[in-house]
Amino acid sequence: MEQPADAPESRLDSLDFVWDEAVRLVSQQLTAVRDLDAKTAALIGLGSAAFALVVAQRTELGPAVGLLVAELAAVLSFLLLALRLRRMATAPSLLLLAKRIDLPARETKFEFLPNLLEAYERNQTYLSVKELFLRWATYGMLVVLLTTVVALVWRSIA
Repeated sequence: MEQPADAPESRLDSLDFVWDEAVRLVSQQLTAVRDLDAKTAALIGLGSAAFALVVAQRTELGPAVGLLVAELAAVLSFLLLALRLRRMATAPSLLLLAKRIDLPARETKFEFLPNLLEAYERNQTYLSVKELFLRWATYGMLVVLLTTVVALVWRSIA
């Protein structure tokens, strides 16, 4: 991507604006991933505690234990899949930038802008999938709660 030597100043100002905005958005994506990972880790702890509780109360829950164990296994699977997605792109690569240290800053930005935009798009996909797994796990936890309530009510009237 060659920058014309006679590029108007307004175009260069636009380049600075687009670069700064792209860097800001990628930084927000990485913060969102860190926050989602913290929520996922907390839910893995909660799911593991619920799993231990279900096993400990198996006589009280009766035949619903098998269903609850399967539901909790599905929830934990979704959470582990969400936590596994950590391939967020951070662009441009510091090593590639260091190799271009002799170029003026705007030329470097112009050269690496497509790389930065590609990283942003790739991160959006990973972030969407991570959020989807976390949403499914949350819905699964609600199903576990509902199954537990139904099992306890059923057991009390039986």
